[in-house]
Amino acid sequence: GEPAESVPAAAPVDILFDFSITRPLPAGRLELHVRNEFGETLFVSTSADASGLRTHEWTRGRQRRRCRIPGNLLRPGRYSVTVNHPFGGYDLLHQNILTFTINEQGSPAADGREGKISPVLEWRAEEPPGA
Repeated sequence: GEPAESVPAAAPVDILFDFSITRPLPAGRLELHVRNEFGETLFVSTSADASGLRTHEWTRGRQRRRCRIPGNLLRPGRYSVTVNHPFGGYDLLHQNILTFTINEQGSPAADGREGKISPVLEWRAEEPPGA
């Protein structure tokens, strides 16, 4: 796909699906595969994840679904998105449908730490027991 502009590491990346369903479809899901510049799949997210189920029902008509990749998850670098979606009785795979670049702005990876992802995790100071 066409490269999007560079996104600061601390900013979320929203991927918007806008499509129409014109005939009945069996239960299914959209799959979003995010790969790094080396072709390694970092994660897969699906439109059914929020329900805790493997699939969900579809309704006819125009659909809009948004998947948000939180800020401070991906390291600075170039990423590609592959989408898998139901079509009749089978799934269609669209490889590298979108590419985007994460820059170092706000990234904890700017200090040279290792890892394929670079999340900002929650840390809290707590009173030790018996203190």
